[in-house]
Amino acid sequence: MTDLISPWRITGFYGRPKEHRKQESWGYLRNLKSRSSLPWLCIGDYNEILSSNEKQGRIARSNRFMEEFQSVLLQCGLIDLGFNGNIFKWRNGRLGEAFVQERLDRACATIEWRALFPHSKVTHLQASYSDHDPIMLTTSLDTQVPSRKKVPKRFEEKWAMHPECEGIIHEAWNGAKFVGSPMYRLFEKIKTTCMDLVRWSRQLGNSKTKLEEKKLELEHLMAMNNANNLDVIQQVKDEINA
Repeated sequence: MTDLISPWRITGFYGRPKEHRKQESWGYLRNLKSRSSLPWLCIGDYNEILSSNEKQGRIARSNRFMEEFQSVLLQCGLIDLGFNGNIFKWRNGRLGEAFVQERLDRACATIEWRALFPHSKVTHLQASYSDHDPIMLTTSLDTQVPSRKKVPKRFEEKWAMHPECEGIIHEAWNGAKFVGSPMYRLFEKIKTTCMDLVRWSRQLGNSKTKLEEKKLELEHLMAMNNANNLDVIQQVKDEINA
């Protein structure tokens, strides 16, 4: 898929995974190159590696396939923008000697595009739901002021799963006594119950903090690039997605 945006263009790319169809992918890139001279960013899953250090496990990648990939990037004037994070972006999820991981996803751009966005940065993120990890491209410096922590203002679905939740609601609703019209009493009961639920939720611990801790644990495990950790990695992913 390609999208032309003046004064530059961006292409979301997906390369053919089958070896006998690689040339279709490279032909598509050459065709896109011939259609415009605008500064160009091409980001996505190329389904190929550029060098042997971008693969770990089983049979080494053929030099011919890597050289063909290098050649098409050179012909298109595309350079790898590099990355921050773990080098490997795809894993086959198999155990022991069958475990394989590769860097199949990347962002490439022309020198002209790089000049337009000198502060661009590619970050390899972690995913708990896919065998491909996402990549994030930022094109400017982060100058935003951190926002203040938000306090929940409405009922959260996860509260209903806690065994104490029903009791908190029952106690708050029946314990609130107000004088006034039926509508006024109803609104005051809802407001009081909501406030009690928020106070109660704080005692459960900061679920967001726990989630961030699990994500950090997953990041550390993935960075070790050890096939023996696959069971632990899957367990942490399940906990994140619970």
